[in-house]
Amino acid sequence: MRFRPDLYGTAKRRGIDLDRCVGPDRFLGLTLSSLRLIDAVMELEPRREFVVQAGACLGVWPIYLSSLFDHVLSFEPSRDNFEWSHENLSRHGRTNTHLVNAALGDRKGSVTLSTTRKRDFVDVSTWIVGDARGVKALVPVPMYALDGFIMGSFGPGPRLDLLVLDVEGYELPALIGAREVLERDLPMVVLETNGCCEKFFTWTRADTDAFLFDLGYVKTVDLGNDAIYTCE
Repeated sequence: MRFRPDLYGTAKRRGIDLDRCVGPDRFLGLTLSSLRLIDAVMELEPRREFVVQAGACLGVWPIYLSSLFDHVLSFEPSRDNFEWSHENLSRHGRTNTHLVNAALGDRKGSVTLSTTRKRDFVDVSTWIVGDARGVKALVPVPMYALDGFIMGSFGPGPRLDLLVLDVEGYELPALIGAREVLERDLPMVVLETNGCCEKFFTWTRADTDAFLFDLGYVKTVDLGNDAIYTCE
């Protein structure tokens, strides 16, 4: 048995067959435990047509979201994680998900992905490169602003109902690049708030909150390492 029995139950309740999944088992297990955040989102009864999610990791997030929403757009900058995600989506027969091998940020261009012992995160700072926690490689990856990507791919629609960002501290640039969509559609927003921005970048969780608050959002649910924001 690859996983603990409780993880099989957690996955099954969300339409995920763990024995079909490829990729490192440890990360599959860690990602599964974070899906309770989406359960908290669904309790708030969002519209369920279109969701954008960044940080697909091994595809677990978009697999679950694709069972809840009509259309899923998912971004994953790491090539390995992208390929695992693509394979896992295919093995689960998910055809309503568009997976993009790129980062989300405040502009169209490229950034450097630093591969560490633990995970991949977007790096726009030499501080991370010089950190002693074990950078293995630096890889340039494409980056898109969500506003431009949605307009270029879908035109003025569809309306965005939920934006989920698990981007290791890069939430603020991703939100800045999505400002037009946020102002137009007022989607529910889910952010990881575990302090990675302070560790890796020059902005803070308070800066990210202030950006959303200026758009009329409120922090509806605070789960410690994650938060849900809504706008009336």
